[in-house]
Amino acid sequence: MTFIIVPILFITCTSRRTETKILFYTHKANSPLEEQLQELAGKSGWSVEKVTDLHYLNEDFLKQFSSIFITFSSLSHLNHRATTTIKRYLEAGGGSVVAVKDTVHTQNEWPWLRTWNSKEVGQQLQQNNSNLNITL
Repeated sequence: MTFIIVPILFITCTSRRTETKILFYTHKANSPLEEQLQELAGKSGWSVEKVTDLHYLNEDFLKQFSSIFITFSSLSHLNHRATTTIKRYLEAGGGSVVAVKDTVHTQNEWPWLRTWNSKEVGQQLQQNNSNLNITL
């Protein structure tokens, strides 16, 4: 199965780390994007840790990462605790979240995801009283 990586959403906050450590969360045991991310990380001097279990998405675990990488298909697998924890991570300046659209299917379960899906590539999207800026 081939995935097309189209819009990448960058949600950024200030990071206080000297090294770039990325958390790759996926609900799949084998994600085809993992190899691409590992290759990019190797070229850039980053380290990547993959998790497939939601219990890892807690504040103590997330604070060691510069960025969280997640696919659109995994977003619908997050529970309310994980979603709240990721939101707190962003609000506290923990780092960035990169969401990659890895499917041709549009997921509209959440209102904010529906808004993202309606935007064209390259457009800016501001949410949370302009505290959250997203480039598609």
